Amino acid sequence: MAKHLSVTPEDEVLDIGTGSGVLAITAGQSARKVVAVDINPHAVRCAKLNIATNGMTDKIAVLQGDLFSSLDPKSKFDIILFSPPYLEGQPKSLIDQALFDPGKSLVRRFLQEAGLYLNAKGYIQMVYSTIADSERALQIASELGWTCRVIAQDKRLLETLYIWRLTRMH
Repeated sequence: MAKHLSVTPEDEVLDIGTGSGVLAITAGQSARKVVAVDINPHAVRCAKLNIATNGMTDKIAVLQGDLFSSLDPKSKFDIILFSPPYLEGQPKSLIDQALFDPGKSLVRRFLQEAGLYLNAKGYIQMVYSTIADSERALQIASELGWTCRVIAQDKRLLETLYIWRLTRMH
């Protein structure tokens, strides 16, 4: 997904599920400001270390939280990046939270809340896989008032990864 970021110097970017912070760092090379969030405290420490190693602590803030829970409700962003877990199954550990989204409940919750944190012309950039019933995820997005455009795809042996740009229907 990092190859397909289109960030301007005016943009404020939110990276949900930042993991190692690679997308936050990539966005931070151009963006005015980046906020990176992860539920996993180990990922938060890793992201902070990688951001410091890349000399970007003045531009990128890292928060621990569940989706938008750690943000000020008045926060608005131009771009929200999301690399959700997409495998079916119950997470039983911290690492499982990065892999499993039972019944697409996390994707649904993300899409229900994301619009509250986007500027009027803002959008979501999200990666998803065909091994995880991507059609169902798109159906949920549509039901919740999002339109989707594929901006990139990568065919692998057993799956195709898509990068979607989601905008609110007007």
